[in-house]
Amino acid sequence: MNAIDMKKILVVDDNREIREVITWLLEMEGYIVKGLDNGRDVASNIDEFTPDLIILDVMLGDVDGRDICNNLKHQELTAKLPIIMISASHDPQRLLRKSCHPNDFLPKPFDIQCLLDKVEFQLAS
Repeated sequence: MNAIDMKKILVVDDNREIREVITWLLEMEGYIVKGLDNGRDVASNIDEFTPDLIILDVMLGDVDGRDICNNLKHQELTAKLPIIMISASHDPQRLLRKSCHPNDFLPKPFDIQCLLDKVEFQLAS
């Protein structure tokens, strides 16, 4: 990828190990990645970092990731921003009943290639 084609991904997970692994994997693929350990900083980082994709944990320590997703999907500037939600729960229907409509869902622990495939698909859409 050249500098013009480099896509930016915001990774939001309060689990440091998971956040660092995802960040490292995506950086190895040539993406520009910024990690956040909380949900309250998402809005300001969207303004400053302008991500092309967000990977968002459902259960953050300070904020419900579904609320963040819902808010982003209902704002004109971020409504089309792709969001992949991740969770230790393997039942996305139960978790996402809270009127949250992410573009995709990935259960933890996740397969590395599955994560990369979902990221690539969302960025190509």
